[in-house]
Amino acid sequence: MDIKNNDIIDISGLKYKTNADSDLIVLLGNDNYKNEISEDYIIPDYISDVKKILHTFARPKMKNRYINGNKLIFDGEIVFTVLLLTEDNNVSSVSITSAYNNTAEPKYLAERKDPGDNRILSVSQSMEGVEGRLLNPRKINVKAKLSSRLGVSGREQVASVISGLKKSDDEAGIERRTKTVPSLRLTQVSGEDLTISEDIELDASMPPANDILFCGADIGITDYRREQDRINVSGEAVSLIIYSADNGEIAATVRKIPVTATLEADRVGPDCEYYGSAVVGTIKANIENNSYGENRIIELDITYNIDLLCVSNEDTELLLDIYSTDYDCKHDSKEVSVYSVSRCINTNFSVNASKERKEIGAESARDIVFTSATANITNINKKTDNGKLVAEGIAELLFITKNGEDDEISSYHFNVPFKCEPDAGETGNDFEYVCRAAASNIRGRLDSGYLYCDFEILLDLLLINRNQEKVVIKAAFDSENRVNADRPPIILYYPQPGEKLWDIAKMYNTSGDTIAEANNIKTDAVTDRHVLLIPRKRRKALLSKII
Repeated sequence: MDIKNNDIIDISGLKYKTNADSDLIVLLGNDNYKNEISEDYIIPDYISDVKKILHTFARPKMKNRYINGNKLIFDGEIVFTVLLLTEDNNVSSVSITSAYNNTAEPKYLAERKDPGDNRILSVSQSMEGVEGRLLNPRKINVKAKLSSRLGVSGREQVASVISGLKKSDDEAGIERRTKTVPSLRLTQVSGEDLTISEDIELDASMPPANDILFCGADIGITDYRREQDRINVSGEAVSLIIYSADNGEIAATVRKIPVTATLEADRVGPDCEYYGSAVVGTIKANIENNSYGENRIIELDITYNIDLLCVSNEDTELLLDIYSTDYDCKHDSKEVSVYSVSRCINTNFSVNASKERKEIGAESARDIVFTSATANITNINKKTDNGKLVAEGIAELLFITKNGEDDEISSYHFNVPFKCEPDAGETGNDFEYVCRAAASNIRGRLDSGYLYCDFEILLDLLLINRNQEKVVIKAAFDSENRVNADRPPIILYYPQPGEKLWDIAKMYNTSGDTIAEANNIKTDAVTDRHVLLIPRKRRKALLSKII
């Protein structure tokens, strides 16, 4: 979808207008809402009595989000996948879906008088505290906290409304102080219902597959190339497949699959940076025989969408002050936020984590079946001393292991903080960010005293500067009240330290150019002057007639 003039686009709860000559898009307010999700589940008859829960995965799936008057409404469901160890020492899994419905009435919406169609809601979600509990051998409870970050934005008028001028040559006496600032321009490009199909053949060292217990995938886009009216994107999908063998043994395989897609981008400007994300939709995994009749091929089909922001800056002129050299003028100003793109960052860094076995009760762990990791950014700040950003986050690590002499399956998990310090570039102290973090190249190992996990964090980061500007929104001229009628043609003025030509000219209803010409000065600073000549502004005739 291309964003045209007067359209708006969502970034991390903020909205930006693609043609901000007359107005800007500002954040009206944001909130964090948390849902406590809890669901009981009866184990189906085809699964034996459950001995313990190995791990619980959870992902949110939003269905609707919209604004109804002063109400914010968003709903969807949480999909839980629970790995179970049964009394006969087999591993199985169940899927549980729990719906959620939210309605919020924030105060900042009730206080706004602008039409509801100028308000847009954005929601970003994450899961916290995912847990599965065994209530009895035939019943489990899953719970989690759904954290939803809501942002509501609207249009902020910055074009000045001028009234009171009656004649065409009144405009010649208007002095305007303007400022050209960079403001964000962007186009959103999307690819929907894209597909990945891959036949994954299990290594000879792994047992044949009998049943798929869990299949997950994460897609990272790492490269963007513009070719005429298209953008070619490429990256990789990392799939984790956990399965059980005929003998009840549990095994897992992690595969990287190349991803390529072409997106239509006929209205994207040439000087853009790109920030993209891929969202996985459905995942299907089927077990098939290889040429030897063994169940060693897993047919994997993934659907996904790509949302790509093509961002750049364009110059926007703001009216900071206004007056007339002829008439009395009263004006109203207000503070507005102006957003501009700073930079896009795509980087990766290594993390080495360890945990003493006895701290998590893993003394009997013998072999690691598989290790997984998830990463979330918790905060991004800017250092003032060295021009670096500090991106901090938490990685949650999961180990599935064989324990003791009877190879009983167990699970252990712990969290580890991580930090990255990329260059801030031209990012100011007041900024917004959009980010995505994912774990890759995960390698688990153990020795007699510790569990170890070495992995990489892939970080995609879009930095957006926010500057406050005071702009004129309304100016009223009184054409019946001339301001220069009784003043002398020239005034002697002794400037004070820090004064500017504009301020002095406005005080005496003349122009800065008139003062500069009379005093032979070329800059706005006049602090080195002992005295200034302040003449009236000479009106330039708009029309002339030669007789």
